[in-house]
Amino acid sequence: MEFIEFNNTNIVYENVENTIINSGNSMTVSLVLSKVLNENDTGIVNNVAEIGESGNSLGLSDVNSTPGNKAQGENDMDSADLII
Repeated sequence: MEFIEFNNTNIVYENVENTIINSGNSMTVSLVLSKVLNENDTGIVNNVAEIGESGNSLGLSDVNSTPGNKAQGENDMDSADLII
């Protein structure tokens, strides 16, 4: 899998760009991150992931979320707390 750094805070994965995911199906993409730590880096780090763009062959919009809008509570965004 090849990820592209979009800017300092976003990573983009485009290898599924032309992949069809049928209704009711899902796709898993694994991402392993590393962090260089110093003495001030202990505590909780919150990692957030969101689908930034989506589309379909019919041109229909997602009825329950807007990709890339950073709105919590939508089903295109998730987060995980890491304890360091």
